[in-house]
Amino acid sequence: PFPVSQLEPPDSPSVYQGTPLSLEDMEKAIDIEAGKQK
Repeated sequence: PFPVSQLEPPDSPSVYQGTPLSLEDMEKAIDIEAGKQK
């Protein structure tokens, strides 16, 4: 549903590669991205 490049910061370990995101992981990624944009 989401491109990996949007959810995964370049400096993070490849946690999302080939692994379905759980809701918690998605919320964490969204929180991280939201925090960066503020």
